[in-house]
Amino acid sequence: MMSLFFVLRILFVIHNFGALTKESNFDFLFALFQGLRLDLATSCYLLGFPYFLYLLYYYLRWKSFLYTIYGVFFAMVASILLIHVGEICIYPEWNHKLSTRVFNHLAHLDEVGRTAGYGFTLLFLMYVTIASVFIWFFLKYLKIAPLPTRAKGKFEFVPIVFAFLVLPFFFLGARGGWQQIPLNIDSAYFSSHSAVNDLSVNSTYFFGKNYLLYKRGDLDKDLPDINHTDAKNFVLDLYQTDGNFDQVLTSETPNVVFIILEGWSANAMGSLGGEPAVTPVFDSLSKQGLLFDQIYSTSTTSENGNASIFAGYPGVPEISISMRPDKHRSMKTINQLLPEYSSGYLFGGDLKYGNIGGFFLEHDFQKVEDESAFGSDIKRGKLSVHDEDLYKKWLKKLNNAKEPFLECAFTGSTHAPYDHPKRSTQKWTGEEKDFLNSMVYADEELGKFIENCKKESWYKNTLFVVVADHGHATPMETNPVSSKFFKIPLLFFGSVIKKEYQGKVNHVIGSQSDIAATLLKQLNRSTEAFPWSKNLLNPKVKNFAFHSIVRGYGWVRENGSLAYSMDYKRNLDDTHTDPDLAQKHSFEAQQFFITLYNYYKEL
Repeated sequence: MMSLFFVLRILFVIHNFGALTKESNFDFLFALFQGLRLDLATSCYLLGFPYFLYLLYYYLRWKSFLYTIYGVFFAMVASILLIHVGEICIYPEWNHKLSTRVFNHLAHLDEVGRTAGYGFTLLFLMYVTIASVFIWFFLKYLKIAPLPTRAKGKFEFVPIVFAFLVLPFFFLGARGGWQQIPLNIDSAYFSSHSAVNDLSVNSTYFFGKNYLLYKRGDLDKDLPDINHTDAKNFVLDLYQTDGNFDQVLTSETPNVVFIILEGWSANAMGSLGGEPAVTPVFDSLSKQGLLFDQIYSTSTTSENGNASIFAGYPGVPEISISMRPDKHRSMKTINQLLPEYSSGYLFGGDLKYGNIGGFFLEHDFQKVEDESAFGSDIKRGKLSVHDEDLYKKWLKKLNNAKEPFLECAFTGSTHAPYDHPKRSTQKWTGEEKDFLNSMVYADEELGKFIENCKKESWYKNTLFVVVADHGHATPMETNPVSSKFFKIPLLFFGSVIKKEYQGKVNHVIGSQSDIAATLLKQLNRSTEAFPWSKNLLNPKVKNFAFHSIVRGYGWVRENGSLAYSMDYKRNLDDTHTDPDLAQKHSFEAQQFFITLYNYYKEL
């Protein structure tokens, strides 16, 4: 399998040599080997089942199992050839890996026939032939022995013990090792050039992963029966405002520092109407900056939160846009509208989760670093380095960054298992005590970091954007479908905020996806590339927020919120006291969901 994947990768290079060298000179040579771990994982996934069938054949000696083994093996080889060769041929047109988008075309075979042309067909057959010849040569000249079976009338313990000792290695190889987070497509990413990454990622693995996401994200059957054109017009009106807005910054080219707080919930923060005494530092900072107190996360996962923040995209239920390169490459991120800014992203854990690292690499962040950038002498928790060490490394990085810069760090100490250094100030007991005590620690380290930043020369021209990636359960709210569960902090902080706005509170209802338009307007940049992001500092802006729940979505307005389940076909949470208003808002949510989903499908 591994050798077959290598040969197919070579064919990809030959066919798409121009695209690879245009983007990155000869960086693609590293991609031939960077993807070996993913090749091994794919091989383990594919060969585990035939191996199990062989165990049955060895002991039962049924010929039907032998035929099944050969049938499964050749079906896998045929599927690999179709996926890889199809991708090789279609890549110059699509500019991304073969995805479930192909099913949309296969549903109309006449269109495929007209589009493919003779050249495409000949190349497809030629590459299949080359790969098939390689397989034949491999099988013939390696002289692979016939599959043995046990001797008739004799039961052997040693082979079955050995076999079951081998099976765990298939599992280990498939997940990529013992590490906390299993292998993902991000493990093969190493370049900021999409074509090089596409070469590196195993196509069979990608297509299988993409198919699972496709099945989970195919929501057409769940769409409400309403007019799509009317829905689109409603959404366009939601984002319609005039050009006037409050200019709260003293500079149009400040440094921008994003502090993304893992799982911080507004319900645990006194300045946002939650638990007092958990985040005294943040609450103090909010009195010096511009606080947005009605902001909601768009999902419950970090990869969706990061994508929403930087791409201004609310996120479709059941879909992680960062896991769909074929989709998210059509989007822009904030840094791409600031080409003169140097940019970086730092996380103390593993950025393979949700393909977060790959998402930022492909959206032109100049330096994306995770736990591998920290020395072995740094103490760390199970999932990431502690916040104090993250901030220490980040401060050094900021001091060496070229101004103006857009730098981002993603904290991790407030994520389970909450194995951060303990402090005497962590006195919470009872429900969610571990999470609340982790916020106490994280809040203290945030304060130390800000104080250290104030000593640096770049601080006076820097805007800090402090926001959570998603919410978390607290004693005040444990219901994961309640809109209150999704409420998070958003704070603009720094000397570049005009004096008259320091200590102010903005009450507009919005979400993470609105940060992009709000920030870019302050920097006098176009927001045309962010149709799902609104300027929270425009006095005429509409009050609303959309968020995803498991198999459903939520909608927040001034007079109530609701969360609708596509499985139960009803609202699981509804805070409205007026039934007519509840019905009106429910219809608004349906219109927004349909329009957002149609937009996603067209990416």
